[in-house]
Amino acid sequence: METVEVLKSEIKGVHTEFVHQPVSDLVYFRGVAEIQSVPQDLVPYIPLFCKLLTEMGTEKQNDRQLAQNIERYTGGISVGHSEVTDPNDLTKLQVRLYLSGMALERNVGKMFELLSEVLTCPIFDNKDLLTTHISSSASSLQESLMGSGHRYALSNAVAPFRTATFLSELWGGIGQVSFMSELLMRAQEGDLQETVTKLQELAKFLLKSPLSKVSVTTEEQYAKDVKKRLTKFLDSPFGQSRPKVQNLGEHNFETGSVAKNYIAMPGSVNYVAKAFPTVHYTHPDAPKLQLLSELVTHQYLHREVREKGGAYGAGLSFHTGYIGFYSYRDPHIERTLETFDKTLDWLRNTPIKDEWIEQAKFHVFSGLDAPVSPSKKGTTEFNTGVTYAMRQEKRDKLLAATKHDLIEAAEKHLRKEDSASISVLGSENNTKFKRDKTWNYIEP
Repeated sequence: METVEVLKSEIKGVHTEFVHQPVSDLVYFRGVAEIQSVPQDLVPYIPLFCKLLTEMGTEKQNDRQLAQNIERYTGGISVGHSEVTDPNDLTKLQVRLYLSGMALERNVGKMFELLSEVLTCPIFDNKDLLTTHISSSASSLQESLMGSGHRYALSNAVAPFRTATFLSELWGGIGQVSFMSELLMRAQEGDLQETVTKLQELAKFLLKSPLSKVSVTTEEQYAKDVKKRLTKFLDSPFGQSRPKVQNLGEHNFETGSVAKNYIAMPGSVNYVAKAFPTVHYTHPDAPKLQLLSELVTHQYLHREVREKGGAYGAGLSFHTGYIGFYSYRDPHIERTLETFDKTLDWLRNTPIKDEWIEQAKFHVFSGLDAPVSPSKKGTTEFNTGVTYAMRQEKRDKLLAATKHDLIEAAEKHLRKEDSASISVLGSENNTKFKRDKTWNYIEP
């Protein structure tokens, strides 16, 4: 695994990282600002708020002028949000605004000016433009729902596990699809004032969040000049450090309880998911569960759910904090859930071949060792908190894992039926699950 030197310092009280890479005359900037705890009614608006910051214009220029200047002087600037769980503790979560931009070295000053402008004086009261963006976002989410329903089903299933998965569902799952559809309905009825007000209120909270750290990737020869321009940016109102506030990730959200959800959707296909809570990134079981997911996907679920059951696809996926079964465009909901439940029996009763374990390791390492562009090298710890030492320890444990380790991990984590959660995105014409009171029947 390649090591990349990261030069760490502090500018204006802000943790700063420089990575020197062969990126020609380009400069890549990333910045993180803590999202403070905000009123709960504003929380669902955060993805829309971030998207609109660079698209609605500012007090200094309208949306067209802003778009033209972003295109003229940069390769793009953006504001998003991220939820970062401590690699050593699932209960510790930091929710952040994530700033990024890319420009030629000669235009770095202008890139920082544009970022500062959208962060200090955005506008949201152009209702025609706001309606257009809400419509576009709602349509994109609906299209994504049809094409990636298995991802949405799994997101819904894991939502009750902890704050991170709850927010992920609220901001990128069925919760956000429903929320944006509701906003679009209001917009089409001419009722936009509440949305404008909420966005303006949100700006008072989010754009006062302190900038906690920044990262720059550029050629070594440009570092000195870029640092000067970065210092000027950190002198701007948004860049100035402020007293630390409670992070949104520390808020006590009502995440709900594990359940069986049937989410009725248009169409005739189904997406089935069942998930179990698991462990943090550095836990000894994490590498075993990652390999287990590959083994079960390719040696069991592919045959039983896709080839025999007729689904377009199926798998077992491990992520920090949970492991989840899923199926894609599946005609048989009950059969698939039964197949998921028989995974332990398959592991106990099937002679697991050594070559299957090696294939699982190959699949995992293919992802870990995928080529990384120079602009992204040295940024893993900045983005996730996962250090080089943590990654190397994980690789060592992956290599050392045996089939007995995988079966042991499965016995430990796939037997927790009391904490398992099920979600199905299914046809609205299937009334069986509406009549069955053991399911929560949801019509988004």
